[in-house]
Amino acid sequence: MEEVAIWEDDGAPGLNSPGNFHKPYSGGCDRAGYNFAHAEGFTWPELRAARTEMGDIPTREQLYKITLYRYLGQEDKTELLGTLSYEQQANQEWIPTGEGPEVHSLNDKNGRFIVNGPVFQDRGDHVFAIIEDI
Repeated sequence: MEEVAIWEDDGAPGLNSPGNFHKPYSGGCDRAGYNFAHAEGFTWPELRAARTEMGDIPTREQLYKITLYRYLGQEDKTELLGTLSYEQQANQEWIPTGEGPEVHSLNDKNGRFIVNGPVFQDRGDHVFAIIEDI
């Protein structure tokens, strides 16, 4: 995560620090399930706008997209859960994007998205993430 950290410090003048300010995403997969979301700090509109105005704009190399799939063991098939990414706007801000059947809005104010749910390992199910450059 340090190699793709967005900002070395948190906050901006006059703004409090939100959580997860270093990361583009939070969450992961474990034996119980999967939970990927856009991290709070990078998607906080006031902070993102302030950092962009300061000229502290993430590079494309610092960002990536995550696509999640679920393998259903009993059915021997793989299904798309969704993709989380970012899209650069004309003003240079990177806006969170999310699409897919299991992608849900986490917060309408700042446009965060989440993909989460259980994994039924007793049925042979697995979830895996593919990480790609934007």
